[in-house]
Amino acid sequence: MKETTNQPFDLRVFELCRSKLQLTEEQSALISHEMQDIVAAEKQSWSQDLLHEDIADRKDWEFLMETNLDQFRRDMFSLNTGLHEAIEQKPVPPSPNIETLQWMFTYFAFQMGGIIAVILLLVKR
Repeated sequence: MKETTNQPFDLRVFELCRSKLQLTEEQSALISHEMQDIVAAEKQSWSQDLLHEDIADRKDWEFLMETNLDQFRRDMFSLNTGLHEAIEQKPVPPSPNIETLQWMFTYFAFQMGGIIAVILLLVKR
């Protein structure tokens, strides 16, 4: 075990050692320091592993982008060209014919007038 230093230690581990294992304060402090060192080493190891995995994933992504960049560019260009051609070939809808709109309005007005006339005749009876 390590020597006792002035380094602060984890009180949770210290209290567990004192209450459950019934160790002295000095032994509990030493175990607490050892546990902190073990946890710190594991945390450092995990962070290094994650860093190496992130670097590997980044390299894989960069390789994919470098190898497929031309294909992506061609796909986007063909998609853009195809959409542009489809828009150009689509027929322009004809503008509404004013005479047709006037005829529809007149027809609607006569229909409404007829309905109102029938309603008034029925109410008058």
